[in-house]
Amino acid sequence: MAAPPSQTIDKLGGSWTLNKALSTDFNPLMRLQGLTWLSRKAVNLATITTHITLKPSPSEAASSTRTLILNNSAFNFPGTVEARTLDWEWRDFKDYIWGAFQDRSRIVRKDGLAQEVADGEWVQGLRGEDEWMVESEIRARDGAWSNHTVWGFKSVGAERRLIRHMEARRGEECARAVLVYDFVS
Repeated sequence: MAAPPSQTIDKLGGSWTLNKALSTDFNPLMRLQGLTWLSRKAVNLATITTHITLKPSPSEAASSTRTLILNNSAFNFPGTVEARTLDWEWRDFKDYIWGAFQDRSRIVRKDGLAQEVADGEWVQGLRGEDEWMVESEIRARDGAWSNHTVWGFKSVGAERRLIRHMEARRGEECARAVLVYDFVS
């Protein structure tokens, strides 16, 4: 289902299901991030639902800093919970899927992205509220892999969708994927 106009990066929330038919193959990306063949197979078979909450950060109550909470689940198993404070500061995390990693995230306008990202096909033609996106850099604490992700809204076919552009690196290897989400509620 298309994203309603009320959904913007600044007011992001709700439940979203990964639409694998509209997304590109993200298996190579997961491989570079160290997921085993069996784990990748399970993810490819699962229905992935992401529950998103955007709220003020508890430690920054007097400021405009916000935290994006991503709760991912599949097969009715508990998923991972990612609390991304949108202030572009590195933070340490650990979970049972990705291991120990660091993340930094921010809300940024398309002209504030790194030049190689801002020149990409995906951000061309974005207008109004859709010029804003969430940018995240994630890296394994041991330095084995890194991931650069840009979230935003764009038309796919005739429908406006929430999209994640991801690029993972491990050594000299690089893999890219575009994840497209259906709005559930």
